[in-house]
Amino acid sequence: ELSVTASRSGNVIEVKASGAGKPWTLVLRGIGEVASVDQGTAASGEHGAVITPAAGASSVTITLK
Repeated sequence: ELSVTASRSGNVIEVKASGAGKPWTLVLRGIGEVASVDQGTAASGEHGAVITPAAGASSVTITLK
């Protein structure tokens, strides 16, 4: 089972996942775009920025604009 925790400090969001046997995505609702994503990619979605972690990544660091 996938377990995800997220913490924010200023404009940086750190997301950690465990038990991720399949690809997963994260939607940052209300946030249209981000400055950067370490260990993943970002795309614009209907409800906000869609973050897709790199294959095998257990954490993602997102920097907001």
